[in-house]
Amino acid sequence: MKPNQKSLFFCKYLIFFIYKNFKLFLFSFFNIIIFYLNFSLNAKKRASFINFNNNTLIKKTFLYKEDININNLNNKKPINISLSIDNSIIYPSLVVMTSCLENNDKNNHIIIFYLLLSNNFNDKNLEIFESLKLSYDVRINYYYIINFFICLPKWKGSNALYYKLFIPVLFPYIERMIHLDGDTTVFKDLWEMFNLPFNDNYFLAQPTTKDIFKDKVLKQNAINVGVVLFNIKKFREDNKDFELLHYLFIKKFKEQILMEYICIPKIGYLPFKYGIWFIGDINFYISHYQSRMVQKVNLTEYEEAMKDPTIVHDIFCSPKHWKKRTKARYLNSTFCYKYQKIFYHYAKKTKYYKEIYNKYMK
Repeated sequence: MKPNQKSLFFCKYLIFFIYKNFKLFLFSFFNIIIFYLNFSLNAKKRASFINFNNNTLIKKTFLYKEDININNLNNKKPINISLSIDNSIIYPSLVVMTSCLENNDKNNHIIIFYLLLSNNFNDKNLEIFESLKLSYDVRINYYYIINFFICLPKWKGSNALYYKLFIPVLFPYIERMIHLDGDTTVFKDLWEMFNLPFNDNYFLAQPTTKDIFKDKVLKQNAINVGVVLFNIKKFREDNKDFELLHYLFIKKFKEQILMEYICIPKIGYLPFKYGIWFIGDINFYISHYQSRMVQKVNLTEYEEAMKDPTIVHDIFCSPKHWKKRTKARYLNSTFCYKYQKIFYHYAKKTKYYKEIYNKYMK
């Protein structure tokens, strides 16, 4: 990022927070400084290179438009995909990326991954992701998210889930982005999904069960943000990019509640085939989830998505589908075993199958 871009970024952020709520200005200003350091100090910290197999270099810094060589895409159309990763989900994220690449139309499309990494991410693990370049024509960019100390809400899960909220700010030169959680698997080329119309919405996501929300308005519009298509351009035009961060620091909502809170009513519908929850019997869905959904679901669409999905999102299996299951711990255990088989199908296509299997299955 150039000096004048940094100054503009800082000033815009400062003015926004003063205008939004002057009483919270001092507290917000502290968070602004931290976020600004995310671009300046961290870029210097990560501006080094490491060797990979003695012939590949990895630049560990923030990458912006001037750092991406568009002419190096071999005349293919790019698909932007981001993942939020910390040290606990490295191998599952690798398998997600592999499933994307295996099903990509290699002749016409090229995938550009934007990996949002925790600040304490072990740099040695970058070699794991770089190994994909030995088998696929792919671009992988790394973005380190600085720890926000008291700013991020505290909960039992990983704070990496919140990193998707930084997407509209981190990528001012990108208009749209697919974000995938680490418990997803891709079955088809994503070009069709990547080009879905936004119809003036900030992002596209799927409805979920209403019992996870207490607020009546949020409950009526409950969404699942494990698979999201971001309209980054729209976020920037309406200053929603900074508003997301403002309420993240002040309200300390969970990420899906925050995205809904800020973006209602401009949240578009993402068809279920781009994130079906399980592959199984439609009767299981009807008996356990249909009555809990925030809106009536077209059962024909849902059943077709189960039979021929583009993306599957595991939100039910406990433990997660990549871990050894000594005892069925969920109602739809058949799906979990099936999903586990699919996961290891793609794990075998990586250079780290043995490590993955030994870590989770022994």
